[in-house]
Amino acid sequence: MEGMETNQTLKRKLLAPAMAIILAIALTTGCEDLRPKDNWPGLIDASATDVGENYAEIEVSTVLESNAVRKVGIEYGTSSSLGYATEMSGAHISLTALQSGTRYYYRPYVKDYMGNLYNGLQIKSFNTKEKPV
Repeated sequence: MEGMETNQTLKRKLLAPAMAIILAIALTTGCEDLRPKDNWPGLIDASATDVGENYAEIEVSTVLESNAVRKVGIEYGTSSSLGYATEMSGAHISLTALQSGTRYYYRPYVKDYMGNLYNGLQIKSFNTKEKPV
């Protein structure tokens, strides 16, 4: 009986590290079911910090570790369907050549070094300033 307990203990000791290795391989080689999904609420947020007639400055914040983030981007457009995108390496994004007096919608996203894309859940908006008459 003692030998059987030792065998079971040995199996448990070997199985746990093997399962950890299998999980790590699955996460890094494209097993989509185990990777984080897009649109995690609260993972990414953005706010328009300065808006003019034809530009807007957007600050993106994320709870991802900074060394995991490869690119930060904004999808934007004149409808909630968005339609345009721009990327930067940092958390500060400038949108230029915008139309004055227009409502723009935007949503942030982050790409990590593994190629995963994380979208901000909420689409926000801002209005560019009107041209003076």
